[in-house]
Amino acid sequence: MEKLIKALHQIEEEDPTLVVEQSATLKQTIIHGQGQLHLDVIRYRIEKNFGVHMDFDRPKSYRETITKSANAVYRHKKAKWWYWSIRRGTYAYRALL
Repeated sequence: MEKLIKALHQIEEEDPTLVVEQSATLKQTIIHGQGQLHLDVIRYRIEKNFGVHMDFDRPKSYRETITKSANAVYRHKKAKWWYWSIRRGTYAYRALL
């Protein structure tokens, strides 16, 4: 792991378009580049020059955990505002329990 971090920081100094980031929530090292070809070249350079094998995965972009229960009630009325109309409009009743 130390060889990988050292190799990434050395290439990051040489290439200003490469961004290396440690994600605390995902517990992964994330590499940002200009595109897939750019990342493939970085991977090739690290494997050939430093002898470190890397696995690329896409990071999970969104994670959410339900922490507590909730209750909600909502009533939506889409009324017809014409005074000559005798319609009562459209109603919707939503309950989240």
